[in-house]
Amino acid sequence: YRPERSESSQDKYCFAYNIRITNESENPIQLVSREFEIQSVGLPHKDVVSGPGVTGRQPILKPGESFEYTS
Repeated sequence: YRPERSESSQDKYCFAYNIRITNESENPIQLVSREFEIQSVGLPHKDVVSGPGVTGRQPILKPGESFEYTS
């Protein structure tokens, strides 16, 4: 929860999340796309966010490497 970016008096709330992706295989991998389903409490529908890469990037990870981002 990010109170500095929220307006509770207007029922607007901002949240951030941290993601870490680690390549646990023996081969290089590439993160090429993402898809998130977001559902607000009390609402019947889900918003789907999808697209290429994350934060405008499509990192290639060698075995054992990690990629982290916050959104």
